[in-house]
Amino acid sequence: SVTAAAPTPTRGGNGIATPAPYQPGMVDNCKTFYLVQPGDTCVNIAARYRVSPEQLIAWNPYARADCTRLLANTYCCVGVL
Repeated sequence: SVTAAAPTPTRGGNGIATPAPYQPGMVDNCKTFYLVQPGDTCVNIAARYRVSPEQLIAWNPYARADCTRLLANTYCCVGVL
């Protein structure tokens, strides 16, 4: 069996609480978060928050350039300090 530690609700030292669970590798200077829904794409999330898909990928590199690893039911970064 696999045992996992409970996710922590904060990270980094920027003073902004990070909701959990969040995308692996997400940047530490994030200030705005979005809970990814099943069926979401990097393009539609980026459009909703008025950022480029490239910015979204840069802030959430685990998702990969083609957005194939964007994880549903986790928070991604959609705005930075």
